[in-house]
Amino acid sequence: MLNQPDYTRYAEYYDFFELAGFSESKNTNSFLVDLFGINGVQTVVDFACGTGAQTIGLAKAGFKLTASDLNPEMVKVAQKKSKRLKNITFCCGDMCREKYGTFDAAICMFNAIGHLNRAAFLKFLLNAKNNLNAGGLLVFDILNYEAMKTSIFEEYAHMSKEVIIKDHLISHVRNCTLNKRKKQIEISSLICSQDGTHKPEKWSENWQMQIYTSDQIVRLLSKAGFKEIHIFGLNGTPFNNELSDSILAVAQK
Repeated sequence: MLNQPDYTRYAEYYDFFELAGFSESKNTNSFLVDLFGINGVQTVVDFACGTGAQTIGLAKAGFKLTASDLNPEMVKVAQKKSKRLKNITFCCGDMCREKYGTFDAAICMFNAIGHLNRAAFLKFLLNAKNNLNAGGLLVFDILNYEAMKTSIFEEYAHMSKEVIIKDHLISHVRNCTLNKRKKQIEISSLICSQDGTHKPEKWSENWQMQIYTSDQIVRLLSKAGFKEIHIFGLNGTPFNNELSDSILAVAQK
C-alpha cells in the first residue's frame, strides 16, 4: 500500500505549483487532440482528472468528457474552472472500480497511476478497458524508471516555490529520493501559508510514487488484454529509454 498525499488541502494550490499557474496542460492536450482526431474519438473518460488540466482542454476542443477524481475538492476546483463548458460531466470515484459507461477513449494523465501499487495498477487497466468501446484508446503517462536512474533525476530531487494566493504567501518545498529496489520515488513535502499577521500554518506529508520501465508497461497492458500498444515520450515525442523523463502509453482495446 502506498502512502497518499492529502489533495483535500492541496486542491486550491494545485494549479499554482503543479501547472505553473495555468488552468490546463496545453502541450499534452495538443497531442491528445491530434491523436483523438485521427482516430475518430468523440467521447472521453478522464480518470484521476484532478483540477481538469486535460478535461478542460479536451472539452474546449469539442470532445464530450466524463471526468472523475477520488478527491471531491479537486473535482470542485475543476468544476469551477470549467463552469462555462457544457460538455463535461463530473464524478467522484475510484478509477480502479467505477463504470461510467463506454467511451471512445480513456485517459489518466500527469503520473496519476503512480499513486497505485502494481496490483492496483493492473485493476485500473482492466477497469479502463471495461469503460471503453471496442477499439477504444487508453492513454496514460508515468515517469520512466530507466531515465530516473540517471542524472535526470536531479531535476526532480528538489522543488521550492512561492506564490501569493488571496493575500497569503504560500511556500512549497518538496524533496524526492529514488528507491531503486522498489522502483518508487519517495516524496516529502512541506507547505507553509502565512498572511504576515498570524502564526504561519504549516503541514507536511510523506508519500510514494510507483514508477515503471517501458517494458513493464507493455507487459501489464498486454496482460490486461490491450493491443496495438505504442510508447512515446513526453507529449508524444519519440521515446528514448534512457533520456525520456516520461513514458506516454497509447493502447487499443
